[in-house]
Amino acid sequence: MAVPVAQVMGEYSSNIPTAEAATPLGMAGLILPDCSNQFQDSWEILGRDSQMLFCSLQPGEELTMQPGSMVHAARGVDADVTTGGFADCCKRSFMAGEEMFRLHYINKTNGPLSLSVTPPFPAKCVPVNLARYSGIKVAMGAFFAGFGRDMRFNFFMVRSLGMMLGAGNLFMTTISGTGMVFLAGGGTVIQKFLAQGEEYIIASDAFMAAEASVDISARKTGGCGVMCCGGEGLVNTVLKGPGMILFQSMDATKAALNYVTVTQKGDGGGGGGGGG
Repeated sequence: MAVPVAQVMGEYSSNIPTAEAATPLGMAGLILPDCSNQFQDSWEILGRDSQMLFCSLQPGEELTMQPGSMVHAARGVDADVTTGGFADCCKRSFMAGEEMFRLHYINKTNGPLSLSVTPPFPAKCVPVNLARYSGIKVAMGAFFAGFGRDMRFNFFMVRSLGMMLGAGNLFMTTISGTGMVFLAGGGTVIQKFLAQGEEYIIASDAFMAAEASVDISARKTGGCGVMCCGGEGLVNTVLKGPGMILFQSMDATKAALNYVTVTQKGDGGGGGGGGG
């Protein structure tokens, strides 16, 4: 359940609802992200796995998204595209692995209009209220939509080899502002609030997002046997608090590989018919 920023940075034990505290997940200090619209804003998340963000845009309201995310737009919702400036465009596309353009849908009528968007791969939609955090670091491709143009995207080079291995990229994207952004997470998405100095270890491909105050580094998965034969790669990601973290059980790359594997098995099973 989402909590005020004062509690996020202090009373970490209060982040877990009483009903969930006795479960294995709760006892581990973990929670499922609250994807309900508790602020009664004009959006809701539909579906269970391959989810959709359904919005009711008020007059003048705008939704920024990654290209190719729109599912439907009512007549009167106009589209615009921006790059955020040549320098940011180059850093975003060539260094941080993000799309070169940002797509904006704006309600230019006098009444509310509907708009729906979806992540770029079969994923859950996870809302993050930027006003509660001092900015968030996101994995490559995790951001897919957000309200307004108040969002500020910054791109920076990781300061160490450990951070590069932990983040899975030489450059990272940070998002700050006051609006609501929506991140794409595959499989099951878990949230945790790290206390000051608390460390949490996850698989490198499980990283989804972290508050700007969270330090990201890497450590070896184990000895030579584990690194060569354990199937976990060479390093795990280490997240050190304080701050909020989000991690996922299946990122876009893993989902694509699983889809290809299943498809190939299906195609292989269809052969052998046809004698003359």
